[in-house]
Amino acid sequence: MKIDSDSVAAFKIHPGILFFALLVLGESTHRMLPLGMGLEGLKFMQNVGIGLMAFGGLAMLLAFIAMVRAGTSIEPTKPSLKVVTNSIYAFSRNPVYVGYFLILVGRGLQKNNILMMLCAALLVTVMYWAVIRAEEAYLEAKFGTEYKMYKQKVRRWL
Repeated sequence: MKIDSDSVAAFKIHPGILFFALLVLGESTHRMLPLGMGLEGLKFMQNVGIGLMAFGGLAMLLAFIAMVRAGTSIEPTKPSLKVVTNSIYAFSRNPVYVGYFLILVGRGLQKNNILMMLCAALLVTVMYWAVIRAEEAYLEAKFGTEYKMYKQKVRRWL
């Protein structure tokens, strides 16, 4: 079943808003209730956190570049015009969401913030149930076999 070219995925929450809300939640709750992970003073773990945040940002940048080059929008509230399968999309069907996750985990390690780690776990759960399922159903309906074959080749996360 093909769908209209102007239609969009019927997700329940905008993924960027979800990420930003969980980032703010993790930061603000840590300020009110600083629960560490026993990593105080471990410069190595802080550096790992910074590296994860940088890698998450890079994943998002590569996804943006791949979508622009393909001539489709990265914004989920706009119609998808093509199935992008090259660049970082050859390794993950959701590199932007992986980037969001890595930024939250990295920030948790950098700041010794266990609450941010819980926000990262919540992000993955809510993202799957409120965003990814709707996006995948939309892409399957719109692109049919092309998207189904892509799903068979490339993992959802990594």
